[in-house]
Amino acid sequence: MTRLKQMDTDGKLYIPREMRQACGWEDGEYLEVECDGETVTLRRWDQSCDANCTP
Repeated sequence: MTRLKQMDTDGKLYIPREMRQACGWEDGEYLEVECDGETVTLRRWDQSCDANCTP
């Protein structure tokens, strides 16, 4: 599922409900954000995993 979205002036990006549901993300959940060049990866933050954990 691909969508084109525009960032607002604060750098925020809206993720549509159907995309959040497809990923199993709930409102208020924390997401881990990782950047690699021009690629941004979002994944659910695993509270049980410390900073040395690799996904």
